[in-house]
Amino acid sequence: YNLQTFEEARIAAGAGISLVDSVVGSYPGTGKIEQVGQGSGEGTTLNLPLPGGSGDNSMRSVFDEVIVPCAQRFKPDIILVSAGL
Repeated sequence: YNLQTFEEARIAAGAGISLVDSVVGSYPGTGKIEQVGQGSGEGTTLNLPLPGGSGDNSMRSVFDEVIVPCAQRFKPDIILVSAGL
């Protein structure tokens, strides 16, 4: 591999992570199921809050039964996941 290419990729990845961190960090307290977007974006936001400790089985069910069908219909360009503690 080329060291310069590696460094450029590392910088680009860091910039992408910083962008996501700044967007997600700007919206504390969001993510309620009733929040579906506003204005022309209404209906384009899907929030699926799970209770703490829900575990892998709950996440798999939500993924299979809600996220996949919605993604197939909407065909989003990006999906952001915020997984808290």
